[in-house]
Amino acid sequence: MEQVQTRSVIEASLALLGLWLLLWKIPGFASSVYITLTGIDEVPPRMLEYHGVHLIGHGLVGLLLITLRSKVAAWLVPVDSSTWFQPSIFVSCGTAVVGIYFFASGITSLGESFGGQQAASSSNPYLWWRGIFACATGVALFVFSAGIGRLWSLIRGLRHAGV
Repeated sequence: MEQVQTRSVIEASLALLGLWLLLWKIPGFASSVYITLTGIDEVPPRMLEYHGVHLIGHGLVGLLLITLRSKVAAWLVPVDSSTWFQPSIFVSCGTAVVGIYFFASGITSLGESFGGQQAASSSNPYLWWRGIFACATGVALFVFSAGIGRLWSLIRGLRHAGV
């Protein structure tokens, strides 16, 4: 049985998340473009703008994640080994992935808010603050993901010790 290095698996997982973020908004954008161009339905131009902001926001974060996956994996798993995976590493990486998703969603909300401010009639402070809090939560989860993994190991160790 071939042993796989932990960092390589984490790097591949980050690349998959980046690919998903890059591609998952394409169907909504493509359908908006098609409906707008063919005139099938009375779709407001804001719908196309909305899907464009989502596509660009998630796409940029996805490309950034794909580009920086090696550095992020090295940060999450500082010492690579071929040993069996440790639960703390998975908790750390899972927390970082959730943080990245929150950040991508926050960037999209900020883009929507900026787009709404351009059309002053539809400015929405909710989108601005949702974007700010989603980005802040995402950054915090990402930055503290290694510590959350260590905390998980500590709690798990205490539980097994009968404390």
